[in-house]
Amino acid sequence: MKNIILARVLDVVVISLLLVDHSSANRFAATVAVFLAIVMLIGFFGMSADLANKIKAKSWI
Repeated sequence: MKNIILARVLDVVVISLLLVDHSSANRFAATVAVFLAIVMLIGFFGMSADLANKIKAKSWI
């Protein structure tokens, strides 16, 4: 449950940075959003259940 809350807080931070009227914050948030989308697509298309369990066991989140 703690992991889900942390992930949602990070999502809110990225979305709020996209809404701020500051070019550096917008660029950083867009970079983070693109990185998260790439990681999600790699995980969705190229990960087996066994590999996901190995990564989850070593994750810091």
